[in-house]
Amino acid sequence: MLILSQAPILVFDDADLISAVNGVAFASFVASGQTCISGTRLIVQDKIYDDFLDMFLRKVEGIHRGIGDRRSNFPQNFDVTMKIYGPALNPKSTMGTIISLRHLERIESMINNRQSGSLLAGGSRMMAHSALDGFDLSQGSFFPPTVVENVCTTDELWSEEVFGPVVVMKRFTVSQKASRKAHVYPRTDRK
Repeated sequence: MLILSQAPILVFDDADLISAVNGVAFASFVASGQTCISGTRLIVQDKIYDDFLDMFLRKVEGIHRGIGDRRSNFPQNFDVTMKIYGPALNPKSTMGTIISLRHLERIESMINNRQSGSLLAGGSRMMAHSALDGFDLSQGSFFPPTVVENVCTTDELWSEEVFGPVVVMKRFTVSQKASRKAHVYPRTDRK
């Protein structure tokens, strides 16, 4: 059981938007969101929310387009039919795979079974060829950066750690309310 809430990120209306978008993207999607300190809850002050969201979604799309894994880096005798997990082999790739197919399916289930919110980007396993280098993304557990807006704090997607490239977003008007949203703890009824 995780005692503290998952790494919430609060963005206030006096933030430098470019720096905030870049910082949030890094905090949320480094290591495909598979670190204990990945930013998973994004709470943005109302006055800048729409501008931030527009810039953040463009950043997310750029990360998505940059996911790849160049086949030409494989040795001649490499079996390309094996499933590839771990870091991308293409040094220009912006994000690698999820640790396993089982975990990717867990992430998809959490997205698909949510009771609230709107999916703004990502949300399902990547099965096409990479826009970066043509790599067949179905040969690994690739999941795009995903953004879901207005998820209820009682929803599993908000209250449980996803441990993947998924960000849930809300807007706030007063910092006290943002702090309360940021520190909703995971459910304790699970073993």
